[in-house]
Amino acid sequence: MNEYLEVLKQYAVFEGRASRREYWMFTGISLLIAIVLGIVDAMVFGETPMLGILYTLAVLVPSLAVSVRRLHDTNRSGWWLFISVIPIIGVIVLLVFALQASQNEGNQYGGVTERTRIAEQTLADFIQQSRAAGQTDEQIKVALLEKGWSYADVESVLKGES
Repeated sequence: MNEYLEVLKQYAVFEGRASRREYWMFTGISLLIAIVLGIVDAMVFGETPMLGILYTLAVLVPSLAVSVRRLHDTNRSGWWLFISVIPIIGVIVLLVFALQASQNEGNQYGGVTERTRIAEQTLADFIQQSRAAGQTDEQIKVALLEKGWSYADVESVLKGES
């Protein structure tokens, strides 16, 4: 929920970066709110989706802003957002970009956020402690994947690239 509110606080901020978590939490919560408003619209207003239209207008700019920042996080220009005008293919390309892991270092759009840096350090500490306890890299990898870490993040830290 904090990520959703953070995106709304950065209403029209198109600079910087947005992590996968920030982007997908905002997108998921927005989708849930839209579904609930759709149900309420159907019960109260009938065929006129008044609440849905108002909500869509209210989150249009923050949605565009977080999408641009997410593209920046994968080291792409925000102009890539215009690829969505190509039917089907454009949306698929943007979906792939949004699903990609964040760059673990700074890029032309900004540095790694403090939150990401802390998460990476926590991951590195966990791996170091697990190795000290005698666990193999495969055991550590399975444990981290079960906890929701991305395969690329786990691999990069295990190899010492982080």
